Amino acid sequence: MDKSVKINLSGTLFRIDQDAYNVLRDYLREIENRLGNSPGAKETLDDIELRIAEIFQSTGGPAGVLTRENVESMMTVIGKPTDFDQGEPQSAPVSSSRPGPVSGTTGKSTGRVFGDFFGAIGKVFYVIFRIIAIFVGLCFVLFAFPALIATILILFIKNTAFLPFQLHGNFFYLPGLLSFMVNPALKIWICILITMIIILPLLALIYWGVRLIFWFRARDGVFSLVAFIVWVVSVSALIFIISGQGLSLYERGRSVSTIYLKKPPNTVYIVSGRKVKDLRYDSDFILPNDSYSLYANTSTHELSIRTRLRIKQSDDNASRIETVKTSAATSYEEANRKAEELPACCRFSNDTLYLDEFFTLPPDHRWAGDQVSTDVYLPSNTTVQFDRPAGELLCTHCSIDDQDGSPDSIGKILRVTPEGLKSVFSNSAK
Repeated sequence: MDKSVKINLSGTLFRIDQDAYNVLRDYLREIENRLGNSPGAKETLDDIELRIAEIFQSTGGPAGVLTRENVESMMTVIGKPTDFDQGEPQSAPVSSSRPGPVSGTTGKSTGRVFGDFFGAIGKVFYVIFRIIAIFVGLCFVLFAFPALIATILILFIKNTAFLPFQLHGNFFYLPGLLSFMVNPALKIWICILITMIIILPLLALIYWGVRLIFWFRARDGVFSLVAFIVWVVSVSALIFIISGQGLSLYERGRSVSTIYLKKPPNTVYIVSGRKVKDLRYDSDFILPNDSYSLYANTSTHELSIRTRLRIKQSDDNASRIETVKTSAATSYEEANRKAEELPACCRFSNDTLYLDEFFTLPPDHRWAGDQVSTDVYLPSNTTVQFDRPAGELLCTHCSIDDQDGSPDSIGKILRVTPEGLKSVFSNSAK
């Protein structure tokens, strides 16, 4: 096999055997000699080299070794060296695929003028496209990378004491919280599936952002397809597991206990018993407006839930306090049994209602949307006074007409009316 060499034509590398190289070299030298020092000779040679490179590329030159046959085929397209003599051009053009005959008087062909024009426009659009691509890539990376770190910290790091900063706000350790909600055998699978569902898209955004910024090529089609299939399977599996757990909580049970007040007092005092601030927990999950709050102590495996307080006008002018407990299970009987096992959170003595701010699930009681509400029914025009913690429970769930225009009615005296609770005047709690 003949020896091959590498050549550079208009910025493109080709491998060509020695015999073909000699023919190509002699061909270009003869053209250069015929052009001589005429105006535009260098530009014409550049055009010829560019056209030769295009022809070699169209024949698959860069993928293999160019042969003498490739060079001779190119010469039939470009034309003979005699076609490039100085002076008037020949009657026949060098090639119908070339941009026009070379003029020894103008120095540039008409094709080159148009080529320069459209080439400049192409460069402008390329620069604009690269700027947009870099901007989009930066957006991907700047969004996905912090989101990835936050996801790992919030979902899977239980002890944050080693961090240079502390996490504040609604923070929950996912594996610990799931242990109160699902079958322990499913906990690890749910954690893995949630990890795949959240982290895979974030990693994809980071990867494509880096590709857009640095504009590199990579054979990642198979990898991207496999990652997408894994993500779809993870979503499907998680939906299947959650649906199974949801069906196990299909039936909802209810237990109601009532305390009747034989002599309704004119004023009822409501004070807090056990307070959330005294509760020991390491994870919490709080819905907007405190509509539902969970407090988990993963070391003692205790889950506490915030109670509700509602004050209503009684229809029969009698006074009573109802404790409504709800839970869920696979059957109605099981749901009622679980609701009955929930602890009561209030007691009444004389004219005072002592209300706990939270209740703790019994041991081995899996969370099932459990709730304990204290409903106080009082005759119209009965006044109610409560301390600040109890007032925070009330104001979350009751509509109060605050006549003095303050933002809340915590620590005030309220009056029961057919239209609801109305603030009477500011006063210190009992």
